[in-house]
Amino acid sequence: MDEEKLPEPSPEFNRAFTLTSSPSIDCGFCGRTHYATPGRDYRSGELEDLERKAVKNPDRYIRHDSSDVPWGNVEGKQFVPGCPCNSASRYEQFFLNHRDQIAKFYRMRAQTLQANAREASRIADIIGANTGE
Repeated sequence: MDEEKLPEPSPEFNRAFTLTSSPSIDCGFCGRTHYATPGRDYRSGELEDLERKAVKNPDRYIRHDSSDVPWGNVEGKQFVPGCPCNSASRYEQFFLNHRDQIAKFYRMRAQTLQANAREASRIADIIGANTGE
């Protein structure tokens, strides 16, 4: 596969964004199939088919010597920690490069949510006073 060489995402990024695991999963960025051996929950012949494909195309079918392959989701695409494409590192780099703006956004968003909660509480108090509750 001809692709840009990206650095691996950090272990912290992978831990933060890895959501679940599956016996096999396709990377949503590069299309590689990652599969676990010994995998659980394979249909009859499915693991053997993956193993045959991996022999023919080892860059496209990535074997994991575990019972499941961990994966996460970034911007609606599945990513697999350790996938050779390392595409999730673009997101980590974005977060790091824009950390001041992201922190500012979170502070501003929190202030807005707090103001909305205070207003909702004030309205609930008025309604409660009018209904005797």
